[in-house]
Parts: sequence; structure tokens; C-alpha cells
Amino acid sequence: MKEIPLSVVIPTLGYECLNETVSYLNNGPNRPKEIIVVIPEGFEVNAGFQTFKNVMILKSPFQGQVKQRIFGFKHANEKHILQLDDDIWIDQNNMSNLLEALKKLDKNSAVAPAFLKKGTSNSIYIYESGFKAYINNIVQFFVLRGAWGIKKMGTITFGGINFGVNYSLTDKENYPCDWLAGGCVLHHADQVYLENFYPFEGKAYSEDLFHSFYLKKSGINLYSNTKTFCHLDWPPGPRSKKEQEAENSVLRHFIKLSNRSLIRFTVFGYYLKLGKIIKFILNTFRV
Repeated sequence: MKEIPLSVVIPTLGYECLNETVSYLNNGPNRPKEIIVVIPEGFEVNAGFQTFKNVMILKSPFQGQVKQRIFGFKHANEKHILQLDDDIWIDQNNMSNLLEALKKLDKNSAVAPAFLKKGTSNSIYIYESGFKAYINNIVQFFVLRGAWGIKKMGTITFGGINFGVNYSLTDKENYPCDWLAGGCVLHHADQVYLENFYPFEGKAYSEDLFHSFYLKKSGINLYSNTKTFCHLDWPPGPRSKKEQEAENSVLRHFIKLSNRSLIRFTVFGYYLKLGKIIKFILNTFRV
């Protein structure tokens, strides 16, 4: 058995999905050298959790995805660290390829794989064509001050809305980004961000925007590698009005922090609400 020389750090509250994620990491002859599962004091991994020799379960004095992850970073022993959510699958071949991709990049770099819908080869980031997409592009271009079409991939617009990279729409192997989705990111261990950058309690809405902001501020270049892949259940379930309001509050804070435009963000929000109203009316009166 040849071990992959990296530490995988997984913050969790002990949900059942953790079983599948850890088993998937260890499914094959080339396991990561260490997997650090970080769970808050007072919580337990579920009863069916299968233990492996390369798995360390850390009890964190902190609860919260960001704080737990940082706690895990501080206990990692390898020269490279993969931050991973407890519901995202990445296999050993893609882990190895992602590590090789990072080594080939400039030293001051972090890299993420392409994010696919579980069980498919489809990116979770969709860029449509047609009349509706054209109208959306016009609004995103003029209101958010974003780039046109797929040129938005990997960016955070001046209006604070972020767009992911669809690996099938580019020939670039390492696509430069303003931000990386926090579910799966590979770092050099001596460059991980160890300060608590997330100023909110509870669910860590848009924490990846904050993390990316501080990584770039510290001189780290961010890339999406379009030749390596991870998988997750997508799309996520519907959010309640309270959850949507909480996320919008977090985004407003990020927009202020990063000197973007709250006015543009607010106007775009009204555009989205108008679209929902029009869709409701058309569905209600459809013959």
C-alpha cells in the first residue's frame, strides 16, 4: 500500500454521511496518510462509524465549521492539507492528481477540484444559453458589474455574487479564481489560514468567500483544477426564509469587508424576486 502524503481535515457534527466520505477516501490501495475528523466536545461520531488506522478523531473545544477546521489544521502533520466537507467524495486517484497539480503550481497557491453532481460527470455550475440566459447576462453585466457569459467563471462580481467554474467550458487545466468552494481545497501546510476569519455563529454561510478573501490577501493564488473531480449531492434542499435572510446578512458583511457594492447586491436581489413573481404568475395562469 502506497500512502498519499497529505493530511485530510474534515470538520463534522458526526452525521452519517461522514461514514461514506471516510470510507471513500480509504477505498483503494493509496490511502491518504492521515485523516483528521474534528468534532466538537459533547458530540459523537455516529455508532456505525468505521475506524481506520489513518483516522484520528479530534475533540474540538469549538463548534462551527470554520473553527473546527482551523483546529484540525493545527494538528495536521503532513506538508499538504486537504480541507474536506463531511459530505463530499473524492477518490484516491483524484486526490493524487490534485496533489501533483498543486506541486506544479507556483508555491503560493491553493487548488480545488471540479465539483460534480454525485453519480454523474456534470458540473454543479450551469451556464445556460437562450433568451433567459441572455437577459440574465445583461443584468449581471450592468447591475453586478460582472463579466459576460462564461467569462464570469471563478469570479466574485462587484455586486458580491460569486460564480463557479464549469470544467467542461474551458481548456485551462488550472483556472485562476477569485474564490474556491470550501468543500474541497488543497493547501500547502505552511500556508493555511489559521485565524478565525468567520465572524458569525451557527451555519457557516458563504464561509468560502471569506476564506478565499483572506487567502488572496495573504498572497495565495487560487485555482480550480479542471482535470480532477469531487462529487456531492446537488442541488441542495430548499432553504427557509429565515435561512435565506441569514445568508443575505452574511453576504452583506462580506461585501462591506471586500469593498464591493451593497447597492448593486440589493438591486440584483430585487431582480431575482421579480423573476420569482413572474414565474409564479405564468404557472398560475397557464392554460
